[in-house]
Parts: sequence; C-alpha cells; structure tokens
Amino acid sequence: MRIAISGAVSTGKTTLGKALAEKFNLPFIGENLAPLFGKNAARRKNTKDVANAVVACLKNKRILETKTGNFIVDRSPLDLMNFWQSAQLPKMCGGHDFTVLCESYMTLYDFVVLTPFEGVPFVQDASGADKPRRVMDPWVQFKGSVRITGLAHHFLEPSKIIQIPAAMSAHEERLAFVLDNLHSRNDDNKEQPIFGDFH
Repeated sequence: MRIAISGAVSTGKTTLGKALAEKFNLPFIGENLAPLFGKNAARRKNTKDVANAVVACLKNKRILETKTGNFIVDRSPLDLMNFWQSAQLPKMCGGHDFTVLCESYMTLYDFVVLTPFEGVPFVQDASGADKPRRVMDPWVQFKGSVRITGLAHHFLEPSKIIQIPAAMSAHEERLAFVLDNLHSRNDDNKEQPIFGDFH
C-alpha cells in the first residue's frame, strides 16, 4: 500500500500521515524538501538553480519511495508541481518536461489524500533553526490548495483521490474519514484488494 498526503502548507498533512502510518504499521516518509525551503535555499540566485533543486527533490524522493516499498508519504509530486507553477519555473529543465515527469511518478501511489486548506490553525514549526519556516499567509495557503486539488483531478483517476471535506478540522475526524474511504474502496475491489483483510 502506497499512500501520499498532499495539500497546502499547514493543513495537517504530517499529522494525518503519521497517524495512517501508525494505523497500518507502515514506514512514514517525510516531505524531504529542505533543499527548497531550508536555511540554505535562499542562497540560490537564479531560476535554473531553483528548477534543478526541485527536480533533484523529486527524483531523490522517488528513489526513497521505491526502496521503501509500502509507505505513507508526506507530499507527492503534486506539491512540487504546485511549487513549480507558483515560482513560474520553465517547462523544461535539464532535458525533462517537469509536468510529464511528475505525472509519471504519480502512478506509484494507490491513493492520494488531499487535505483542505480550512480548519487547521496555523502553527509555526519551532523544532529547529535548520527547519524551513512555514508560510503563514492564508491567501498563499488557499492558492496552493486550489492548485494542488486541480492538479490531482487533472492527473489522477477519481478512484485514487480521497478528498477530505473542508468542514473537517479535527485530526481524529479526518483520520476516520480516510479510513472509511479506504475500507469501502477495498471492499469494492474484492478481486484485487489493496489491503488484503482490512479492518
């Protein structure tokens, strides 16, 4: 089972992802985007460097996912496509069409869970000076959420998308919603169940 959690900044992706990983006893893969948002990211001074860093993040995470096998992962290529578009990076980088590359990588996941931009209070990450600082602007969060949701519905089959309703703000409620969806979809696919005997 391979599930990605995508959504705008500060929408509860990590909390939900860790809860799902604990529920299914699967490895949890973090977002691993420090090269883009960490303390050294500001040293990049041109578009080419930023584009190369995004492609490197995408490929390095794919290598980690492939080695891990089954997992729950914080952020998917949808999130990097959102960053790519918001930063107005060029379509081509290092001979790669970034959108095509992301689309091909999305095929690895059994499901992608989309977290809504509303409901979860903004909290700045204070876990260390080397951690990326979160954008605390709700307008930025809204735009990111709309873009990621649109990309998901453009590139993925509806059966692979689990979109949490905006009205759900409690983490326990969100977890229950995702689990219910996984359970029903597993039952609907009895010939080739994704989870085996899932309860």
